Amino acid sequence: MSDEIFEIGLISQSGECIVLLSRYLLKLEVGDRLLPKHEIARNYKIGIGTVQTAFRILETKNVVQINSRGHLGSFLVAKDNQLLWKYSMYHYIRGTMPLPYHDILMGFATGINNMFSHSSGPMLRMSYIRGSRIRIDNVLDGADDFTVCSLFAAKNIIKKRPEIRIFKEFSANTYMGKSVLLLRKGQEIKDGITVGIDTDSFDQEMLAREYFKDLQVNYEQVRYNNLFYMLNKGSIDASIWSAEDIKDFDGKPQNLPQRMTEIVEDVGKAVIIIKEKNYDKMKIVESLFDIPKIESVQKSIINHKGVPNY
Repeated sequence: MSDEIFEIGLISQSGECIVLLSRYLLKLEVGDRLLPKHEIARNYKIGIGTVQTAFRILETKNVVQINSRGHLGSFLVAKDNQLLWKYSMYHYIRGTMPLPYHDILMGFATGINNMFSHSSGPMLRMSYIRGSRIRIDNVLDGADDFTVCSLFAAKNIIKKRPEIRIFKEFSANTYMGKSVLLLRKGQEIKDGITVGIDTDSFDQEMLAREYFKDLQVNYEQVRYNNLFYMLNKGSIDASIWSAEDIKDFDGKPQNLPQRMTEIVEDVGKAVIIIKEKNYDKMKIVESLFDIPKIESVQKSIINHKGVPNY
């Protein structure tokens, strides 16, 4: 916390009100009419004198400019979002997404990073974590503001945890490439085979279990970085993986059956999920999650016309 923030009395009652007003003003656009001060005081359970003092401090510091129009009310004439964010005490926007190990995810990471890099307001603290289950748990625990996962994972977690909501939904093939069956060379699909699943990845595990649901198979825990080694060495007989990320595989990938089309499509769509109680904070930065712009950057990386930056 900077000395300047202490100077404006952030540890006092007026300071607490400044934090609340900054969060409120961040959600407004220039030209919007402000709530009457007595309503703000009632909403925040703070005295109207404290609200007036807080507004006066914000105007003196050139954080906002407000114009009173008599019986019409007060209107926001100008605001400095960078200072408002600073006084809101929100600090960083904290997000996670999968490790960018192929062009689709690399492009997505670059798109989000570029949006925040060109913004004068909030700063992004992005982490790259393997396994959607871990990332979603971090959002539920409040450790992160958002995470990127598949539409398939989001739909399933929302059934169990309604406090999670989809904040942004992207187009097809923005999260994973086409999912395919990897079958060890010379191996047939039959009872008794060993199937590799990554239990940290909701998508990969559920795709595998859906594909083999009518067979008696053995499931073996794998990590993405040793999947192909285990297949080639015969430690496992089959697995499901993204066609975008097949490396040193001796066999031939096979398409998944028609009955799995909807699941495959949902696995391919990227979404940003948040906790419902965190919506007000995320709403402030909603313009930075511009879907067409992020997808445009992503396509440039996929087509090798852009430079990854994340």
